[in-house]
Amino acid sequence: MTIIGSSHNEGAIANVREFLILKARNNRTTTYEEAWAVARKYGDYSGPHDPQLWHMLGVISARELDSGRPPLSVLVTHKSGERHGFPGVGFFSLMKEKGCEYKDEATTFSEHSKSTFDYWAIH
Repeated sequence: MTIIGSSHNEGAIANVREFLILKARNNRTTTYEEAWAVARKYGDYSGPHDPQLWHMLGVISARELDSGRPPLSVLVTHKSGERHGFPGVGFFSLMKEKGCEYKDEATTFSEHSKSTFDYWAIH
């Protein structure tokens, strides 16, 4: 997932980012459904399974990483299915692409969730 630019509405990006920061400050994950509920107010996202939503989450995390902050999209997880409780595969691809430490999905999710919670607890 190469993130070069973004055709997303900056209002959607800003509001989803703020939503994720609030989740991080409360040590909470969220779901794609909840992220979509925020994003759809600012753009044409057809649902939680919309690749445009997933890409926007990648844009948010890429910007965070480029600014020296932890990736907020680690907090967006599947609410059911075989990936229940984990971010989508795009999150893990982005971590590898950005050169972040990657061991396995469970460890990577745990470590990045913790760093995100810790960072936003004091910022």
